[in-house]
Amino acid sequence: MKTWKKKYDDYNLEDLLLDESFISWVQGGKEASSPWKSRLLESQKLSEEAAKAEEIIGQLQWREFQGDNKRIENLKDRIDIRIRASDVRDEFGAYQEKPASSNWYRLLAAACLALLLMGSIGYYLANQNPVVEKNLSQEVEVRNTRNGQKLMVHLNDGSKVKLNSGSTIKYQKYFSDTSRVIELQGEAFFEVARDSLRPFRVVAGGTVTEALGTSFNIYSEMGDPTKVSLVTGKVSVTSTSTQEQVLLRPGQMVKALAGSLGSVASYEYGEIAWKDDVLFFLRCDQGEVFEKLEKWYGVNFRIEGKLSGGWNYSGSFDGQTLHAVLTSIGYAEDFTFQIKNKEVVIKPKTL
Repeated sequence: MKTWKKKYDDYNLEDLLLDESFISWVQGGKEASSPWKSRLLESQKLSEEAAKAEEIIGQLQWREFQGDNKRIENLKDRIDIRIRASDVRDEFGAYQEKPASSNWYRLLAAACLALLLMGSIGYYLANQNPVVEKNLSQEVEVRNTRNGQKLMVHLNDGSKVKLNSGSTIKYQKYFSDTSRVIELQGEAFFEVARDSLRPFRVVAGGTVTEALGTSFNIYSEMGDPTKVSLVTGKVSVTSTSTQEQVLLRPGQMVKALAGSLGSVASYEYGEIAWKDDVLFFLRCDQGEVFEKLEKWYGVNFRIEGKLSGGWNYSGSFDGQTLHAVLTSIGYAEDFTFQIKNKEVVIKPKTL
C-alpha cells in the first residue's frame, strides 16, 4: 500500500472540502502531474467523494475578494451559528438525523470557509512584500470549544485533533520543516500522522509530550493534574520545570502536578471514553457528576434542597440525551429534575 493511502483512504466529502491542497488542485485545472490525480485513480471511494466535492466547489463563484481578517472572522461566526441552528437535538442530547438540506449547508459552508481563507492568503501575499511571505509560517491558528461542544480539527500535516468541551489549542497554521508544536488548554485526543523528520509536540500543563506517529489523550485543566494517556505507538513526556522524562507504551498514562511527573501506570477506559462520545462516570461524588454534565451538555444546574450525601456514582452513557442520563442518575441517587432551556433544577425526591 502506498504511503498516501494511510492519510487519504478514509477521507470523506467534508475532509476534501477542508483540504486546501485538493481545493487548489481543482481550481487550478486538475493538473495531471499532481499527486491528487494518482490518488483518485487508485481509490474508487476517494474518486467518488472527490467528484461530489468538485461539484460543490464549482458552484461557488469567487469574483472579488478583499483580504479582510475581520470579514473572515465574521464569516466563521455566521457559519458556526447557522450550523448550530441546523443541528436538531433532543433536550440537549444526541443529534437526531438531519434533513439533506442541513447536511448540504454544512458541506457548502465548509467549502466556502476553506476557499475564503485560501483567498485571504493569496490576496495578502500578492499585495505585500517578500519579507511578509517568509513569515507566513508564523501565522497562528486558535481553535476552541464551548461547553456542550466537541470539534475535530484537521491539521495540514494529516494529523487530527479532537477537542473536548471547553478546550483550546493553538498552533502554527503551517508547521516548520523541523517540528510540529501545539499548545493545549483543556482536553484533546491526538491522532498523529507519522513524520520522522518533524516530531509532534504538545505543550500542556507544564509538560511536553512528543510523538512521531501515534494516538494519545491529554487532559490539562487549570488546577488539576495534567494527564497523558497513550492509546497507540510510543510517546515521551517531559516536565518543563524539572526536565524529568518518561516513556509511555500503549495502555499507560502519567500524571504531572506542580511541575513534577508521577509514576507511569495503566489507565481505565474512562480516561479516554469521551473521544468515542461516551459519557463515563467512575466512583464520582455529587460535585463531579454535575460538573461533568454541565460541560458535556452545556447547561447549568441549580440544586434546590439537600440531596443525599456520600455519592459514589459509576455509569456510562453512549449517545444518550440529558433527560435519559438524569433519569438514570436520579433513580440511583434519589433526586428529581426539571429542564428549563439551559438550566436544570435538581430537587431531592419527596416521600
